[in-house]
Amino acid sequence: METRQVHEPLTSCCFKGWSGSWRKKQRRNKQMKQLNQLTIVGIDQGYVEELFAVLRSYEYDPATVQLIVAGGGGQLIKHFYSYDPAQITILDDLCAAAKGYEYLAYRQLMREA
Repeated sequence: METRQVHEPLTSCCFKGWSGSWRKKQRRNKQMKQLNQLTIVGIDQGYVEELFAVLRSYEYDPATVQLIVAGGGGQLIKHFYSYDPAQITILDDLCAAAKGYEYLAYRQLMREA
């Protein structure tokens, strides 16, 4: 009977050091994702603050004016701005602005016909 020599598993001979560098890369990727999320949140918060600063420069007063926000901008306000729901209405339909323009175009075509 012939005896065969058993080889080391592939992970122990061929991939030495590979798993450690893979873990480092995964850790680095996770840190980069977290940094990107913090950056995006900071940019979004700054954008919403700037938006309301412009509205205030045009004499927007939340105590007297009911603000209705349609489309994707409402999601920014909802997530990155503290607001009173009694003073700001956010339409959650992301296509609300497009539907409104479609309706306006339809009305104009009906008027011309």
